[in-house]
Amino acid sequence: MEKTKIAAETLRNVGISPKYKGYVYALYMLCLSMDDFTRVHNMTTQLYGFTCEKYNANPGAVERNIRFAIRRAWESDQSGAMHRLFQSYGIYYTPTNREFIAVLSDYMCHGKEHASMQLRMW
Repeated sequence: MEKTKIAAETLRNVGISPKYKGYVYALYMLCLSMDDFTRVHNMTTQLYGFTCEKYNANPGAVERNIRFAIRRAWESDQSGAMHRLFQSYGIYYTPTNREFIAVLSDYMCHGKEHASMQLRMW
């Protein structure tokens, strides 16, 4: 499966809806981090920089839109996938953008063969 499809399916499975701008930004960041996981460690310069350049947006807008999408998914986690994936964060602590991108990237790169399908079946 193509990395964009895997990332898109994984985002939808954890409850990030394509109706949010943050979905597009997070999708792009996940694809970048799947190419080179070390980009997660340089998130501000690498992932945010490339995303802002591609979508002609400022870093504050990218940060805010991703944070909003994560918060909405966390609050309405109907399938429980988000809380299972981020179980070490507890139910009251919403993951930061950095944590969200890092955990999903790690899961997609190093997790089971079809990460997004496994996440849905959890």
